[in-house]
Amino acid sequence: MDVLRLARRAGLSLTCLLALMAASGCAQVEPDGQQPTTTASSSSAPSPNPTDPAVDTALTVELYADGTNLSSQYTLSCRGAEPVDSSTVPDAAAACALIEENPAVLAPQRPASQPCTEQYGGPDRAVVTGTHRGNAVETSFTRSNGCAIAEWDVLAPLLGHGGL
Repeated sequence: MDVLRLARRAGLSLTCLLALMAASGCAQVEPDGQQPTTTASSSSAPSPNPTDPAVDTALTVELYADGTNLSSQYTLSCRGAEPVDSSTVPDAAAACALIEENPAVLAPQRPASQPCTEQYGGPDRAVVTGTHRGNAVETSFTRSNGCAIAEWDVLAPLLGHGGL
C-alpha cells in the first residue's frame, strides 16, 4: 500500500509541476498564426523630460478597445517605483511598482509552441512604447487567448482591465 500511495503522490506532483510550467510560458499568437514580436525602437520611444534626468521609466500606452481604433492614450513616468506627477495612467503607483519589481513584464517571452486555452477576452489591444532604465520598450498585448489574457491581467495597473 505504501508504494502505491507514494506512486500516486509522485504522479500528482508531476501533474501539478507540468501544469505550472505550461501556465508560466503561455504564448500569444496572432490570428494569422504568427507570434507577436517585441522590438526595440528608439525613434518612437518617448524620452524622459530633459529637466528631470532621474526618471527611470517613460512609457506611452495606447489602448484600442475594438482592436483597431485608438480609444485611450496614457503616459507613465516613474522614478524607481514611484510615479512622477505627469503620469496619466489611472493606477500609476501600482504600474510603477510592478515595472520596478518585475521589468520583464514589459518584454514577455512568448514561445510559439506553448499551448494556451482557446478563450477570447475581447478585441482589446494595447501598444506600449518608451524606455525603462535606458532600454527601449515597444510591445503589444491582446486578450486573444488564455495566455494573452493572463499577461494583460498581470499588467492591469498599466493597461487597465480591458473588456470592461
